[in-house]
Amino acid sequence: MKCVIPYKENGGKELKYCLRGIEKFVEDPEIIIIGSEPAWIKNVKIIFFPDGKALRFKEWNIFRKICQVKEDFLFFNDDHFLLQPFDKSTYHFSGKLSKRLKDYGTNEYWKTIQNTINVIGDADNYFRHAPIFIKREILEKIKELDWNAWFGYCVKSLYCHYAGIQGTEYPDLKIASKLSISHIREATNGREYFSTGNFVINTDMITFLEETYPDKSKFEK
Repeated sequence: MKCVIPYKENGGKELKYCLRGIEKFVEDPEIIIIGSEPAWIKNVKIIFFPDGKALRFKEWNIFRKICQVKEDFLFFNDDHFLLQPFDKSTYHFSGKLSKRLKDYGTNEYWKTIQNTINVIGDADNYFRHAPIFIKREILEKIKELDWNAWFGYCVKSLYCHYAGIQGTEYPDLKIASKLSISHIREATNGREYFSTGNFVINTDMITFLEETYPDKSKFEK
């Protein structure tokens, strides 16, 4: 199974454990990293691809990266951590896009969601911190949109709309603040996956990740 991860070098702490989770819970994974190459990595395919500098084109940068792959694949971000075996038929949503719009207030992601609603209406919200299986042919439809729109679109929600996906509702979990290890264990207990926000990789989080993924993956030097 091809697993595609858009990546911009940031020290690689999250990516290391993301890859350990993929090796543990995805059958026969083939890793493709698009962007930059961490110094510690091995046994992966690297597609070098530059990032644009403007935040308003972040979603466009990510979309351009995954379009470099010409086959079907599992789409991960480097801060997605699997906790159970992952089935490629898994498509999870959390309510409607309009609800997510209210959650984000007026920051850049508000505009991303509003742009998406303008295209597909108030569809199910797949704008989540979780892997998703992508059939490459569907991306061609998304390419046709006006990507000059600042802050772009929610690619996962567009994908599921154009692919006719009928997913299941499942709560998202992005840990957005530094927690004690007991609170991390409580938050992730019984879950299929979770994600982390910026600046939350403290000593307790590293301890949790090490106990969850104690073995080095074949992707680490």
